[in-house]
Parts: sequence; structure tokens; C-alpha cells
Amino acid sequence: MGAGKPAKKRKEHLKRMSHTNTVLTTKRIPLSPTAVCAAILLVSINGLFFFKYGLRNIYVHHILMLFGAWTLMVFGIIRTFCWPWIKGRALKTAYVLLTLLMLLMVMLLHRLIPAESVQVDRWSALAGFDAYLWQGRFPYEAHTHLEGGYGSPFPIWQLIHLPFWLMGDVGGAMTFFLLLLSVTLVWSMGWYRALFFMLLLFVSPAFWYEVAVRSDLIYNMLFTFSLVMMFWKLGWGVRTHTWATALICGMMLSTRLAVAIPFLVFLFRDFWQAGLKRQIIFLGAGIGVFVLTFLPFMLWNADFMLHSEVSPIALQTRQGNPFEGLTVLAICIGLSWWWRNMSQYGFAAAVSLLFLVVQSMLIRMIENNFENTLFSPSYDITYYGMAIPFLLLSVIGCGMNRPETHETMTDTDPQSHADSESDKGCPESDLHTDMS
Repeated sequence: MGAGKPAKKRKEHLKRMSHTNTVLTTKRIPLSPTAVCAAILLVSINGLFFFKYGLRNIYVHHILMLFGAWTLMVFGIIRTFCWPWIKGRALKTAYVLLTLLMLLMVMLLHRLIPAESVQVDRWSALAGFDAYLWQGRFPYEAHTHLEGGYGSPFPIWQLIHLPFWLMGDVGGAMTFFLLLLSVTLVWSMGWYRALFFMLLLFVSPAFWYEVAVRSDLIYNMLFTFSLVMMFWKLGWGVRTHTWATALICGMMLSTRLAVAIPFLVFLFRDFWQAGLKRQIIFLGAGIGVFVLTFLPFMLWNADFMLHSEVSPIALQTRQGNPFEGLTVLAICIGLSWWWRNMSQYGFAAAVSLLFLVVQSMLIRMIENNFENTLFSPSYDITYYGMAIPFLLLSVIGCGMNRPETHETMTDTDPQSHADSESDKGCPESDLHTDMS
């Protein structure tokens, strides 16, 4: 294939995606089997939160009734939004009002619930680090507000929260990243899908639990999700923007290790096809940036960073072993070759994240002879919430094709081209449902 042909196809792809945000249609958004499975997983994850935390204060039969009504509401929203019913100014107004409502609710919950009262110390792991750093003390030795707690987030994520700590509350980062998500959604997928996404997020109890306890885990994943959508919208990857993609991935890896999974599922196929030179550049730059973010702290206190049981690296890797890591890696690589549109990508990323959590918890249960279950304090089910943004994408993302299918398909791969055009009910003709 000539050098000009892929560039021409890429321009046509970007023009086509831009066209998506302006074309109006009366066709419905079809739900593929992938989207239906994602919706079931979404309901199941929220069900865990309903029963684990609801049973502390409400009788089980009341929880069953509440969860049943909530499930019907969620599938009602999905069914309603499959048919374009709002457009124009009303659509944009509804989206802006919903976003403002969510932002206000986040700020209100943070004001009403004292930070020191929550039994989750993710917020104080960030605040303690920044406080120690500001005082000139080694920041990873800072304790959280819970006895025996230390901070596990990696350097970039800690430093991102420094401006919010200076403003008086690291929880302000949640408001910022939620706002970033709302803007990214509109820019990348249009007003209609963005409203669909935010409404499902709004009715998710798992999301609001994370907000209430000031957990940075959920908005770390929302930030990761936003970056993946930016990559998709811009057509960025290892082959097209090697250095920029590597630098962003390296810096994001220096937030927490779990964010590597969505990027790996999104980029691995592109990486494999990039050629040896770009592969070396990508790996070298990405790993180099990741290592450089740790270098100041290694020079500051190498003994703590390398040998302490409460160093951030030790805390983020203590629940697994090499076999578990290799299993997750194999799942991610396999699914990266499977997905053909963003609905499938969202499902693939979510399944990979859930596999990481389920595998780790199941192995711990077996080792402890099932003395504790998911409903005991020994297991933190908030890790299941990492999959929520990607499950929402799977529900609403039917027809949003992967960039490479538009710019690198050749005549020798007709089946791949055919696969990219549909997801068993996700025809390309039904893509234009953004109702600008």
C-alpha cells in the first residue's frame, strides 16, 4: 500500500467521526449482545454495593425490593435512550443541567460527610503525602487517618493532587475530573451518547459510594477512560503518535498500576503492528517516563522505596504474584485482538479489570479456606467499580469503530473489514445518533 493511501484513509476517518457529531437520524441505537452483557455486569456490580452496604442498615427484603426497582429503572433508561427522543437545545440543556447537578452533589456530599469519619483512607493517603512533601519530609512515610495506613498511589497521582491540597481539600480533584469527563464525552461521542453515559453514571450507587468516601479510585479510572476516548477521537496510537502516546501512558502508569489494563487492551494490537522501531521507542519512552517519576523519591530515600513493606510499589503489588499478573496480561492481549468497535472495547477493558479483581479475591479466599466472603470487611468491593466507565461505554458505544479499521485495512484482510463494520447488531448506519 502506498504511503499516501493510509494518510488519506485516516483523513476520511477523522472527517467521518466529525460528521458523527452533526448528523441527525431517527434510527434507534441497537443493543448488541456485547452491550447487553455489559448492562448485566453493570447491574451486578451495583448489586454488590446494594447488598454489602445496604444490609448494614436495611432489612434484606427491603434491599431486594429496592434493588429490583433500581434494576428496572436502569433497563428502562437503556431502552428509552435506544430511541432518539430529545434533540437540539433541549438535549444540550439537559446535559448541562445533569452535569451541574452531579458536580453540585459531589461537592455537597464532601461538605456534609466529614472526611475523618469515613473508614476508607484513600483521600488521606493523598493529603498526607502532600502535607509531608510541603513540609520537606519524605512524603511516603506519611500515615493516613486510619491506624497503620500508608499511601499507595504512585508519584504522578500524588503530585496531581497537590494543587487541590493547597486549596484545602484533595477531594476537589473528583469535581475536576468529573468535569473533564463531561467535556470529553461531548467532544468524543456527541451530546446524545454523552447524556446517555452520564445518566447511567448518575443512577449508579457504586459511583456515589465512591464519592461519599472520597475515593480517588473511581476518578482515576474516569481520567483513564477520558484519555482513551481522546486517543480514539484523535486517532492516536503507537503507529501514528508514538512519542506522545508513550509519554502519556508512562505518566498514567505512575498513578496506579491498574490503569495499564485499559491502555493495554486499547493499544496492544496497534503496538504489535507498529514495527520494531516504533515498538522500541514506545517501550523505551513509556518505561523511561515511569522510572523518572520515581527517581526523585529513590534518591531521597532509596531504602524505604526498595525495601519497606509499606512503599507504594510494595502496597500495589502485595495482593498478587507473577502467575496472576501473567494471566491478566494474557487476557488483555487476547481481548485487544478481539474488539472491533468501542462497545466491544469497553466490554474488553471492563472484563480485564474485573478478571484482575475476581482472580485476586478468589485466590485469597481459597488460601483462607473461605473464612470470609465478599460481604466481610476483609474484601474491598470498590475495586469492582473500576470497570464501571468501560461498561457504560460498552452499553452506549455501538457503532463507534476502532480507528485502525478505517486507516490500515488492506485488500488482503476482507474479513477484518467486515468484522469492523458490525457487532452483531451494531451497523455503521446507526452510528449517527448524537442529536447535535
